[in-house]
Amino acid sequence: MKSPLPPPEIPPPAGTIKFSLVPFVKQLLSSDMPRYRAARRSLISIVVLTAFAQVIVLLVKARSLKRIFSSDLAQDYVMGRALVEGLSPYLPIPELSLKILGFYHGATAP
Repeated sequence: MKSPLPPPEIPPPAGTIKFSLVPFVKQLLSSDMPRYRAARRSLISIVVLTAFAQVIVLLVKARSLKRIFSSDLAQDYVMGRALVEGLSPYLPIPELSLKILGFYHGATAP
């Protein structure tokens, strides 16, 4: 059985510039020329600032998710306790919270 022939290589259109990113990155990382040092510092700064921004975004999301989940848990707890104590679980959550917990937790689902 003969092996299939490799596909023919298509030459680039006339007037195009062949550019490879790998040699450029190698030169950027290893060169001691001032313009490459400046580009390297800028690239490192962008990466560090992007990572820092991502951490801040994750912390903000985690804080808001914690608040959402805690309010849902409190609502479910209060409704369950209302059933156990013989109260109607369909009363407004602030009213149930005051009767069961003695205080209103301040967060309800929209």
